[in-house]
Amino acid sequence: MAFFMEHVKKMPNKREERLLIFDGECRLCLSAKKFLEKYGRQDGIHFIPYKSLEASQALSQEYKEGERPPCAYLIQKNGVVKRGVEAFFPLMPHGKMRTCLKMLWKSPRIQSLFHWLYHVVACHRYQWFGAFTPSSSSQLRVKKEGETEVATFDPESSDL
Repeated sequence: MAFFMEHVKKMPNKREERLLIFDGECRLCLSAKKFLEKYGRQDGIHFIPYKSLEASQALSQEYKEGERPPCAYLIQKNGVVKRGVEAFFPLMPHGKMRTCLKMLWKSPRIQSLFHWLYHVVACHRYQWFGAFTPSSSSQLRVKKEGETEVATFDPESSDL
């Protein structure tokens, strides 16, 4: 749980846009990505699946080859990395729900509760929501990067 409480880290590089690194094999994560693309604040945001060359370069030493990510990562333009629940707050659509959550967030107890809930869901996301497995009804776009093929999910063509 300490990993989720340690939520801000400064990365050395400055970026042109923010990066949201998510688990591209998790149905819940793909649904959240699709929701954010449709309703969220995506100005200057680039969504990247965790198992990609770009994610491994952006996260450098935090990236664990062959493992599922423990959380989502938001890398700000200035290099600040936010993890877990805090990665999603800046992307939430404006409205009453966002205002209410921002007010609740001021309480350390509520913050701890949100971190704990995120951790529980993150640990059980595959059991509860399942893994994305490509089928004929969904499409993966494959592009070659050097000698490696990278498959990216197209959420518009899938029923999540």
